[in-house]
Amino acid sequence: GFNASSFTWGGKTYTGAKRLALTGMNGITAPSSDRVYRPNNKQTDQQVSDDPTATFSLSDIDYLEYLAETQQPYIKPISEKSGIKYHLYVHNSIWKQMVEDTKSPIQFREIFTAQMDGKKDALVGRYFDYSQTRVFRSDKLPNGVAADGSVLPHVRRSVFCGRDAAVLALGAGYSDGNGKVPGF
Repeated sequence: GFNASSFTWGGKTYTGAKRLALTGMNGITAPSSDRVYRPNNKQTDQQVSDDPTATFSLSDIDYLEYLAETQQPYIKPISEKSGIKYHLYVHNSIWKQMVEDTKSPIQFREIFTAQMDGKKDALVGRYFDYSQTRVFRSDKLPNGVAADGSVLPHVRRSVFCGRDAAVLALGAGYSDGNGKVPGF
């Protein structure tokens, strides 16, 4: 659903056909209306941008799990045997919101510290487990988009998913004229 008319990533602005270098050649498909969650019951990315209290907290994960298990078609669990059924990919700025949140009844720092104490091989600072969800951080998640197609710099989208939600392509890379660029 990321349909910005232009955006900047890595210090470079992409517009028009140049956007394909990062977005790929797939057509933009908006998610179904019942598969979008925004804090504070906001209906659009613009409304989230306008509300400084519309931040992400661990209780939002509880709600996403509830939706995954009650709205049909259900989001299929990644594993029926493991305690981790879902993955949540959040931007570094959302991760920071969770780390700094001191108002929610469940505190990120307490959970993360306990998990690091028990898992010496964990990717320190890159993921943590909460409830039935493994939360990953990345700088590769897009901003929100206003109705006019402009990027909302203070809104970041996240991806909550289960099994059958990803596609993988392998390639040896290609040349962009400036050197070798990695493939998928």
